[in-house]
Amino acid sequence: MRTIPKDKNIDSSLTLLRDGYEFIQKKRQKLWSDIFRTRLMLKETICMSGKEAAEVFYDTEKFQRKDAAPKRVQKTLFLQKGVQTLNNSAYRQRNEMSMSLMKPDSLRGFLKIQKSYWETYIGKWEKDEEQKCLCRSGFRQKK
Repeated sequence: MRTIPKDKNIDSSLTLLRDGYEFIQKKRQKLWSDIFRTRLMLKETICMSGKEAAEVFYDTEKFQRKDAAPKRVQKTLFLQKGVQTLNNSAYRQRNEMSMSLMKPDSLRGFLKIQKSYWETYIGKWEKDEEQKCLCRSGFRQKK
């Protein structure tokens, strides 16, 4: 078994704050590894990325989503019944449903529906004198 590379910094919390979502990617490149150890808020932390990491993360035998996030995060970021809070078959079913919407045919269908709504409502806006007045004043050039 190979050794997991370790970040040399005493703590990487400020770097995480600065780099945001790019934190793991930047450290991976620097350490030449899809997995590494670091310290965040002075606690030993393992960061992983890549296909193998995703397989581990989505293994419901290894990770529990239900009640894993604090209630304040569930209420604001995930919503209390969000896919991130579900386990096992409920998670897989909701995730498959959501991901099916990202397939090219589904996206084309969505764009077709969106285009029809834009065409319908733009026509209504053009007929509405008040909207015309607001649009014209909003785009009026200063002389």
